Amino acid sequence: MRSFLIIACGIVAIFPVESLRGASSPSASSSADAEKGLDYHEDIAPLLRQYCVGCHNDDDYKGDYSVERYIDLVSDDLGETMVDPGDVDASYLMRLLTGDADDLMPPEDEPQLSAKEIALFRAWIASGGKGPAEDDSILSTLKVREMAPAPGTRPITALEMSGDGTLAAVGRYGEVALASVDRDGRMEDLRVLGAPGGKVNAVHFVKGARDRVVTAGGIAGLKGVATIWNVATGERLGEFGEGLHRDVLYDAETDPDGGLLATVGYDGKLVLWEVVTGRRKRTIEGHNGAIFDVAFSPDGRVVATASADETIKLWEVETGRRLDTLNQPQGEVYAVLFSADGKYLFGAGADRRIRMWRFVSAEQPGINPVRHSRFAHEGDVTALELSEDGKWLMSASVDGVVKLWALPALVEARAWAGQSDDVTSLARGRAGLFYAARMDGGTTRFETAGVKAPAATEDLPQGDSGLAIGALREPGDILLLSEEEAGDAVTFPARISGVIGEEGEGDEFLFSAKAGEPWVLEVKGERMESALDSKIEVLSEDGEPVERVRLQAVRDSWFEFRGKDSRQVNDFRIFNWREMELNEYLYCNGEVVRLWGYPRGPDSGFLVYPGSGTRHTYFGTTGMSHALGQPCYVVRPLARGEEARPNGLPVFTVYYENDDDPKRRLGKDSKLAFVAPEDGRYRVRVSDVRGFGGADYGYELTVRVPEPHFSARVDGFKAMKLARGEAREFVVKLERFDDFEGAVRVEIDGLAPGLHVTSPLVVEAGQHMAMGVIWAGKNAPLAAGDSSAEKPTIVARAMVGGVELEREVAGFGNVEVLEATEDPFRVALYADGESGEPMVSEGGRLLELTVEPGETVTAIVRARRGEFEERIEFGKQDSGRNLAHGLIIDNIGLNGLMIPVGKTEQRFFITAADWVPESTRTFHLRTVQDPKVATQAIRLKVRRPDDQAN
Repeated sequence: MRSFLIIACGIVAIFPVESLRGASSPSASSSADAEKGLDYHEDIAPLLRQYCVGCHNDDDYKGDYSVERYIDLVSDDLGETMVDPGDVDASYLMRLLTGDADDLMPPEDEPQLSAKEIALFRAWIASGGKGPAEDDSILSTLKVREMAPAPGTRPITALEMSGDGTLAAVGRYGEVALASVDRDGRMEDLRVLGAPGGKVNAVHFVKGARDRVVTAGGIAGLKGVATIWNVATGERLGEFGEGLHRDVLYDAETDPDGGLLATVGYDGKLVLWEVVTGRRKRTIEGHNGAIFDVAFSPDGRVVATASADETIKLWEVETGRRLDTLNQPQGEVYAVLFSADGKYLFGAGADRRIRMWRFVSAEQPGINPVRHSRFAHEGDVTALELSEDGKWLMSASVDGVVKLWALPALVEARAWAGQSDDVTSLARGRAGLFYAARMDGGTTRFETAGVKAPAATEDLPQGDSGLAIGALREPGDILLLSEEEAGDAVTFPARISGVIGEEGEGDEFLFSAKAGEPWVLEVKGERMESALDSKIEVLSEDGEPVERVRLQAVRDSWFEFRGKDSRQVNDFRIFNWREMELNEYLYCNGEVVRLWGYPRGPDSGFLVYPGSGTRHTYFGTTGMSHALGQPCYVVRPLARGEEARPNGLPVFTVYYENDDDPKRRLGKDSKLAFVAPEDGRYRVRVSDVRGFGGADYGYELTVRVPEPHFSARVDGFKAMKLARGEAREFVVKLERFDDFEGAVRVEIDGLAPGLHVTSPLVVEAGQHMAMGVIWAGKNAPLAAGDSSAEKPTIVARAMVGGVELEREVAGFGNVEVLEATEDPFRVALYADGESGEPMVSEGGRLLELTVEPGETVTAIVRARRGEFEERIEFGKQDSGRNLAHGLIIDNIGLNGLMIPVGKTEQRFFITAADWVPESTRTFHLRTVQDPKVATQAIRLKVRRPDDQAN
């Protein structure tokens, strides 16, 4: 049976062609149809779905009219008889369809009915315009082709334990089942409880009960339904949402008393229902995306919603008033829950972090401060669960790891890696047990007994341990840190506690320093739940600002397209950008950024450092928002005492002050690197940037010697299964601390024979990542299982202050070699003409290309497609993997580097900027689509001509 797809105003439906008899049958307007009478649902409703209901439904209601039901068609609410059964000429609908009315429906820019379809309406009205026996919404049903279920174990999509831990409710597609749980935590299937329609996205026991279960699910594009079930009998005690939620539900939970039910789903609505009566209490619409999770506060007065719009919102249950929007997440938020005591709120999602907010807006709108923000996983965090005693938080992620976190410090206590499939939900059992349900249909039990909570650590960069702690000072006191006033002295380094007074004038501390002495000054406020938005300044003994640097503008410009928030790194579209070069400083309204990546085509702008994530600032300046049209300038720093060369452009003086940490790791807290310009005494002033103060404005000021260092990790890589002849990419990422900007050499060792890796890798000075490739030779020994998989070791080394600093790099998983398929998908790099020659020897030397600064060379990427028939994409701005900074894949166009459909190779261009220094490093390509296969690496040399070598 042939089918076709209808898409109208976000509504998607698949209909058999045979059901649209009037639209396809040559005899649609025949007298035979009129004589026998036409069926409303079979003949008329499909046309209304196709042409009308997308705009005229109970939700959109354009023109104050809906066509969802027959009764809507025959009513005269608009003063016109839309359908007058038996009288075609009196039916306003016919004049709209034929253009005889003032308006044409559908509008001229929309698909129009054919003459046969209009004749079908005419015949139906003429034959009496008979309606259906049951006047249901025409959006309440879909006709779809039956599909056999996939073989194998059915995925578990939701899991929940009863309060006493003796029962488990298990959700799958079209089914909710019960299992008994013994005292040791083992589960045994009992019976299928019921068969809700569609996928079960959530299952929960009604709060305070073990005899009722609520499920959330429905059918995508059609309806969302929450059902309450009697555990003993399987009876449906109530259904909620159908007709109001027009798409699938992701969660449904009851309040602590079990009297209210909250439903949320793809449509972005939060609906509150009275459980006993089934009446809708309130609909709340405030998100700009799907809502994935909902949670009530322990007292039931506040409900929290986690959304795809990258926020958590808090709502007052009684009034529907919004109490706060938690906008710190940087990706979709999939999970939200309150602590049992109601003091804290937890959220996690696509940005791979777990955040813990202090919950203060229970009665009035207010700002709920972040207590902790932890980078938790290497993939999206999909689920959170709290222990009954509130001491533990468990998290699950698509990275295949389940982690246990000790509260309230939110520090990792244990991790269980290597989950066999994605974890869909977590559930709390009794006696310290947790359970995880997976897409492969299995569950795993985790025990917290015997796990010790690690000691809480300070939220300070590494190297700050061992600092002397100063005594708490009253607001306004001045701590003299000079040798002459030893009675009040604290020897540096030190950590000093204080509170900004009600007047908001800030606290000052006097200290002595010698010319050229470097210090790091850091304020901790937000990270200790203070209301302080700190600002830190270094002043002269007389209280005057101390100059840090003067910046002379050398080119003027302005923002040409869209403004920029204070964190964005991409799309800096600025006037006259072609006269600008990478690594130049850009001064924008007091903020200094640095250009990292070129615009790549007409619809792009500069990337600024670090090239991804949140942008960095320079010379201690603070990130700012920038409006469209705002002036900006390319600037150069003047040496101390150097006179600016007059050029008609301004000179900006930057002082030793900071609002937010330039690397943006510390939230609203400040960090300042200070080098004393001359011998003398200086003041450190700590204040609130807004001029506020009071008992809630506490802080800790740390003053210490700089400790330049770094940490490294492998990003996005866990256990790797590698077929013979296949190559896969891995990425090493650095975090740099205390202005360490040197190069880091990364060495990988310990791979089995037949496995090859690009080692060593070098993270260039000032950069934050390097990319490598692991590939298996055609005769690499096959791994018989996990026991034979090889786990390489990876070490990063750098020279810091004349001393070699070594770091073990975490995140590198096992590598398991598998047999290749008969016709595998592969991509490879080849030389093109004079651009380079293959160098093959018994040592397996790499293909080598050479490029001079300012030159463009070409190479060829070829594909062995196997069964892959789509175009093969290698990315846009990021298509050149591990190229030296200043080298790009050029001429990529709007679609990036790709091999078109039906082709097996593509010539591409590599361009080096004029300023690029000599270097030798490996380079590869990687496909964007799954499977993300990589080419083997080639060696790319940047070589300066002899006359430029020096």
